[in-house]
Formats: sequence, C-alpha cells, structure tokens
Amino acid sequence: MVAYESFESGLHAAQVYQHLVEMLDHDYAFEVDFWRFEVLQVPSIGELGANKAVQADLILVAVEGNSMLPVDFQLWVEKWVEKKVGQDSALVLVARPLHESSAHVSASILAYLRGVAARGAMTFISDSVTVLSRTKVEYRSEQAVRTLPEGAEALLGSPAPGPQ
Repeated sequence: MVAYESFESGLHAAQVYQHLVEMLDHDYAFEVDFWRFEVLQVPSIGELGANKAVQADLILVAVEGNSMLPVDFQLWVEKWVEKKVGQDSALVLVARPLHESSAHVSASILAYLRGVAARGAMTFISDSVTVLSRTKVEYRSEQAVRTLPEGAEALLGSPAPGPQ
C-alpha cells in the first residue's frame, strides 16, 4: 500500500515500489494500492483505505521532504495502527526532497511515523530513499521494532542502528 501526499511524492513512491518489485519479484507476490492523502479524508474511502492498511504487509508513506503530515492523515493512521500488532509488516517513509540541498525529512514526520511503527509493532524504515540517478536507488534503513523479513536485507543494505 502506498499513501502519498502529492502527485510528485506519489510518482517517487511508484519508482521505489517498482524497484522493490524488480529486486524481490521472485521471492514475493506484490499487489499495491495508491491512496492520496486528500482522498483518505472522505469517510467511506478512508475506511476502505484503513482496511487495506490493516491487511498490508508493507505501507509506504510518501511525503514532500520538509512538509508536515496533515492532521487528517494522522487521524486516518490512528484508525488502523493498533490493528497491525501481531502482523509481520513494515512502515516505510519515502521522502522526496523539495530541493537538491534538502535531503532530510522533517523531524516531526520522522518522530510521528516512528511512533506509529512502534505502536503497531511494525518494522520502521526511515530517511529511506535517496535517488542517485534514474536507475539506481540507495536505501538507508532504521529498525524500530524487529528485523526485516528474510531477503529484505539484500534490498535495504546493512541497516543503521535504531534510536538509543
């Protein structure tokens, strides 16, 4: 599942997703739904999206690098996060820098999603993607709750230590 803030961040998430599929295609079955933050505010659609999030093994949250998460998006997350406990899943922050010099995501987004992952007992991967070229993507990961499923380490490289 991909939840995205803007057209550009959704496009960036689609590139990351495609890279995941290419690297892990032979080991995993992939199915993806794309949900724009604004659409998740519609009650009936938001409920459907929340149900999809509960079922998803991997949730990518795609944001513009330095923006804040909309309150309505955070309320949507709160509908499903507690239902993730006991599932083997991961929450991935995909931040698209607004400018070449702006490579870091805002601290509030990072802290909030790290907390979501902890409450949902999900693996958290943050500051996740730096696009180096149109064909190569470098991954840096941060583990919050448990290790990634077997085979995912090859995709993400050696994880950075989690917060102390």
